[in-house]
Amino acid sequence: KVLVIGYSEVSIIDLKRVIRKFGLDEDRFEFVLDEDEIKHYPMNSLKNNFRYSDIFVGAMPHKTTGMGDCSSIIANIKHHPEEYPKLTELKEANGLKITKKSFSDAIYNSELLKNISK
Repeated sequence: KVLVIGYSEVSIIDLKRVIRKFGLDEDRFEFVLDEDEIKHYPMNSLKNNFRYSDIFVGAMPHKTTGMGDCSSIIANIKHHPEEYPKLTELKEANGLKITKKSFSDAIYNSELLKNISK
């Protein structure tokens, strides 16, 4: 599965259309796009949790549940990459942003797609 977490510029319906263009099952993606859900998502549950092949992140609050001393989930994963699924930051020119293009690019380079095509 792929966890997609952050504020989205596009609707889940549009993101699911991108998934279908790759011929992937929508059930392989878990979306956490609501501000309240993001703030309260148990980020520490991602540590050593390899039911996810990838974590796609967009813009989000720096302080979320379970980050300990790190400033964000991104900082925590970058500091301990061996303990987490592959991290992909969804970016556009002005920084972190979930758009159809950044989402499509992330899928194209994902571990999920690599594993399926083997």
